[in-house]
Amino acid sequence: MQKKVYFLSGFPRSGNTIISTILNQNKDIAVSGHSSLVNCFFNLELVKNTYTYNNFKDENSIENIKKKLVHNYYNNWPQKYIIDRGEWGTPYNYSVMEKYCPNEFKIIFLLRNPIDIIKSYIKLCRDNSNFYINKQYDQLDKTTLYRSEEEEKIELITKKGDFVDWSFYAYKNLQNKKMFCL
Repeated sequence: MQKKVYFLSGFPRSGNTIISTILNQNKDIAVSGHSSLVNCFFNLELVKNTYTYNNFKDENSIENIKKKLVHNYYNNWPQKYIIDRGEWGTPYNYSVMEKYCPNEFKIIFLLRNPIDIIKSYIKLCRDNSNFYINKQYDQLDKTTLYRSEEEEKIELITKKGDFVDWSFYAYKNLQNKKMFCL
C-alpha cells in the first residue's frame, strides 16, 4: 500500500493539537506529533558542509536519501494517510517538500487571530509558572526593563526568529501558493 503524506502547519495556539486528536480517531489517518522530518532534510544539507563530504562530493547519494526519506520515515506506520506536523510553510521547507513529497504536496495551515494567539500565550504564562516564556522572562535583567511584565512577555512571544514569527513568515510565503488550505 502506497501511503499518502500530507502536512499540517499553522499559527501556534490555533488548534493543531485538537485537529490532530480528531483526525487520529480515524483508523486510516495518523497525524504525527511535532515531526522531526523537517530537521532530517535540513541535516542532510548540513552534511555538505563537512570535510568528509567535501573530500569526496557525492550529490547523487545524498539525493537518493532525500528521495526516499519521507517514505522511510513513515514506513512502519500502518495508516493509509499520514499528516506530518511541522514548519512546512517556510520557503526552504516548502521547496524541499515540493521536490521530495511522494505524492501531491498539500499543506493544511491553521489560522487564528494574532491577538488571540498572544492572549492564549499570556494565559499559559498565568496558569503555568514553568511555561517556557516565564522561564525566559525570569532570565531577564529586571533593572533594565521599562515595560510591564505582561508587555515584556509579549515581546518574548513575538520575538523575531522565534516560533510565532516563523509561523507568520510561513503564512506569508504560502499565501500565493495553490497547494495548501486555510
